[in-house]
Amino acid sequence: LFGSNTNNHHHPHSDERKNKNCNDAERIQTNQEQAQSLILLLDDDDDDDDDHVDNNIVEEEEIKQSNNPNKKKKTVEKVTTTNSTDNTKKESKKSDLQQSFLKRLSGSRFRDLNEKLYTSESSWALNEFTTHPELFDQYHEGFRTQVQSWPINPVNIISRSIKKIQLSKQKEKQEQHLVVADFGCGDAKLAEILLQSDNDNNNNNKKKHNKDNASETTKSNITVHSFDLVANGNKYITPCDMAKVPLSNESVDIGVFCLALMGTNLHDFISEAHRVLKIDGVLKIAEVTSRFDPNLQEFYQMMKDQYGFLSKNNKPPDTNNKMFVLMEFIKTSNDKKSSNARDANNTFTAKPCIYKRR
Repeated sequence: LFGSNTNNHHHPHSDERKNKNCNDAERIQTNQEQAQSLILLLDDDDDDDDDHVDNNIVEEEEIKQSNNPNKKKKTVEKVTTTNSTDNTKKESKKSDLQQSFLKRLSGSRFRDLNEKLYTSESSWALNEFTTHPELFDQYHEGFRTQVQSWPINPVNIISRSIKKIQLSKQKEKQEQHLVVADFGCGDAKLAEILLQSDNDNNNNNKKKHNKDNASETTKSNITVHSFDLVANGNKYITPCDMAKVPLSNESVDIGVFCLALMGTNLHDFISEAHRVLKIDGVLKIAEVTSRFDPNLQEFYQMMKDQYGFLSKNNKPPDTNNKMFVLMEFIKTSNDKKSSNARDANNTFTAKPCIYKRR
């Protein structure tokens, strides 16, 4: 789980890693080309079958017309109905087969991209996804499919906990406006949930207190900065490297990494979160349990020693869910030694999520 910082030294296997990156990229491209070829083949096969059926129907129609001219109209209607039914069945069969194949292909692309994101530095990921933005959609299409099989989505847990923090501030009559930074936001679901909830609350308050002036504008109580590799038209997302986000020092109340500590330089992500968080700011992390097993306590110790992050309320991590571990930290210091400790030959990482080859 933990290792030495070797960023400033030449890796003897650097050429081998470059070749691996090329091979992985070629495998992704090959999967896409094979998929397109098979889909075209399915289309061609079905077209041939349709031509064969049409010819049989024409021959049958001609024979029936010659043998019984008086029933010409009725026969044509019957053959037309049969033709339409057969075509519908074939289209349905073709569609089901293609959808099944495309679903499997989507899963394969997701696994390939997922592995690359876990085993490469964030600078590579930013360049790759910026150059090929379609990879972002392919990855998150596969991710959404994965989410459907989960008993619970960590984003929903985190959004509820942030709403509780807002409610607590309101009760204590503290500054209510929260600034949230979502590192590796995906399709910005957290921003969507929080901003919609804030809008609903504002509308309810206007109805209660401003019945005579329901059109009066209300100031938002939350700002959500959502960061990921590309935006692809998503209005909430700011594209960037998670190791260098466009925020000022100590400008954020809550930082979030929801299944987003991906990359071999995740220590840079933690350092960046430390930079932008205010003193007493909260850092929420949700990750796959196996990535930190069995060294979760060592991770907590590293967060404390290197960055001055303490467990919130001294609570242990939430391991109630078998799939995910939920962690909360408080930033306790701006000490330069904390934020720069990663330069002292003590960096950390976590196990990548690698899917078995099928």
